[in-house]
Amino acid sequence: MKIKKVMAAVSSITLCIIPTMNGFSASADTSNYDSYRLYFDVNRGSGVSMCSASYNYDYGNFKFLGNPFFIGNLGGNVSGGGGRGYGITNYTYDQGNIYNEGTLFTLLMGSKGYIWNNFSNFNLTVKDKDGNLLNPSLIKISTVLVGDANDDGKVDNNDVTAIYNYLTDSNLYPLNSERGADTNGDYIVDFTDAVNIYNYLNGQIEGFYKY
Repeated sequence: MKIKKVMAAVSSITLCIIPTMNGFSASADTSNYDSYRLYFDVNRGSGVSMCSASYNYDYGNFKFLGNPFFIGNLGGNVSGGGGRGYGITNYTYDQGNIYNEGTLFTLLMGSKGYIWNNFSNFNLTVKDKDGNLLNPSLIKISTVLVGDANDDGKVDNNDVTAIYNYLTDSNLYPLNSERGADTNGDYIVDFTDAVNIYNYLNGQIEGFYKY
């Protein structure tokens, strides 16, 4: 899903999913939690109506503040639960099967270090409106380090500069990661996001997952 710029002018078999990314190390205080947003996306023609994600994680390296589940641009309903070290997220689309491309939902977490290093397992079950099991590969999970606007694997002052340049002239200074630049999850990149990153780097907030 395209993020706006604000400026004048499985089947029944569980699937273990461990996406790979280069090592991350936020430039802010290492006692802070890095904020990660997992996007659950589908391509056009998927026929998905239900998606359930279950996961176990290292409790000491995660932090949840507020509701970590957010509906994407396709509508539907999302709910979740769990306990110490495990969780489940259930997505349903009541109007039938989904054939448009877009985001079903996002999962937001504060993590010490790269988020996938703190999951011991992560399983998806995917179904159509009739309850038929579908291939979990229909769901693409995109991992975003929130605040990493230039997509270099860390959050630092260069990301603040990248957003300011982008808002000045997006054609000359495109963002490498619009999703990373969207610190408050409103699908808009604006000066608020640059301020949030600045405040994070100066210890005024401990993570973007609070917003």
